[in-house]
Amino acid sequence: MLAIVLREYPETMIVSDARTSMALTQFITYRGGHHCLYSVGYRKVIDKRPQLNREGIEIHLMMETMGHGALKENNFLDDGAYMALKIIIEMVHMKLAGSKEGIGRKDKKVGAGFMW
Repeated sequence: MLAIVLREYPETMIVSDARTSMALTQFITYRGGHHCLYSVGYRKVIDKRPQLNREGIEIHLMMETMGHGALKENNFLDDGAYMALKIIIEMVHMKLAGSKEGIGRKDKKVGAGFMW
């Protein structure tokens, strides 16, 4: 989902809870985005959006380590079905284009040897 959002909205801020690793920050910044690590807990992550918006920072995805996530284009609802459908649509587009790679794949070593 991150790769899709960062392709659609370059330089956007992604908000996540503090339990994520530095590899996530590297994944986001490598694709031109910005990462805001915030307090643990879905509600706290969601509640960070109004503050950042008042500061003029645009956010398109907020996520929490346990799997909750909210997209701006879906009114920041915690809607796994919406995200799953968005990923499936991306995979269909890739298949039709003849791609054999994964979503967001970039052949470059980042962080602790991860290939993204």
